Amino acid sequence: MAIKLKSFLLILVLCFISPRSDASGGIASGHITLMMFYDGHTGVLIKHTNLADPDSCGRSDYLILPDSYSHFNEAYSLLLASYMADKKISFTVSGCHQGIPAIKHIYTTKG
Repeated sequence: MAIKLKSFLLILVLCFISPRSDASGGIASGHITLMMFYDGHTGVLIKHTNLADPDSCGRSDYLILPDSYSHFNEAYSLLLASYMADKKISFTVSGCHQGIPAIKHIYTTKG
């Protein structure tokens, strides 16, 4: 009886939890073709073989990893390693930083 009640309560709670909605957009897997720090931008600018502007920032020529990113050093290391090894990498971008799509998540695979 207690298990049924716990299961019912869990299902009830899950019914009221809705996924967080934001304007995130995916950047398809591809290769980084350029990384640069450019005076006037607070972060690292990235050119990628598959760029997009899902949040209408006005630019689809770069992505930016803002230097305010919570794990900037680790993320920059991952980007640099992917770039140096010419490995495919994909991103989720969310919002704009200085008019450029801002990186929210980074995905890379070994294959």
